[in-house]
Amino acid sequence: SEAIRLDPQDAEVYCNRGNAYSGKREYDQAVQDYSEAIRLDPQDAEVYCNRGNAYFGKREYDQAITDYSEAIRLDPKDAGAYHNRATAYSEKRDYDRAIADDRKALEFDPECPGARTTLCFYLYLGGQLGEAIAAGREAVTATPENEYAVGNLAIALLAAGKDADAIAQYRRLVEIGAEKALQGGCDTDLNDLLKKRPGLALAHFCLALLYDGDHDGAKATAEYAAYLKASPQGDYAAEAQQRLEALRP
Repeated sequence: SEAIRLDPQDAEVYCNRGNAYSGKREYDQAVQDYSEAIRLDPQDAEVYCNRGNAYFGKREYDQAITDYSEAIRLDPKDAGAYHNRATAYSEKRDYDRAIADDRKALEFDPECPGARTTLCFYLYLGGQLGEAIAAGREAVTATPENEYAVGNLAIALLAAGKDADAIAQYRRLVEIGAEKALQGGCDTDLNDLLKKRPGLALAHFCLALLYDGDHDGAKATAEYAAYLKASPQGDYAAEAQQRLEALRP
């Protein structure tokens, strides 16, 4: 702010203050500063991308997409802008565009970590399960300790009926850290899948593994019981029963 007082025509300083406001999640102030930076220097693709991030934080996804698109126009090889726009499209459930943008990001930066991780999930949400699994395996190979990559592959495998492989990935999630997996939304993904396919009993067992790994006995007990009720002769019924008994006082 003092730098701006001394030189109110310095676009970079407005951008820097906008970044600080974004870090504090004060997105309205951030948008104001980014907008002033853009007024002073309308050719800086990074500032458009930053303002897009602030709009995304405000859940104004159309505005975010507009800014990401302008960043891409100014810098057509900006992998980060493509990935950010993919994320905004996914929030609007426009999975075809999200998939296309993540693929574009990986075309320009094959190591783009965000795009590598989320492409699998957007393909899963778009119903392209075979491609989702392939993308997920690539992501897990590249970043085997990344809970998001493992979780995205796990949900795609489960949705595709590859039960044993899916369970292996959920066990891997517990090894990496069930708490981190739950913070990443793995339970939300499984519950969403259950809403779409209520007969998919194995999702309850996967949820139970995560809750058990996070030492949430009440939720784990409920999910093991739900799995056993829906699939008393299932492949994991004996393990579920054993784990359930171990959780009882």
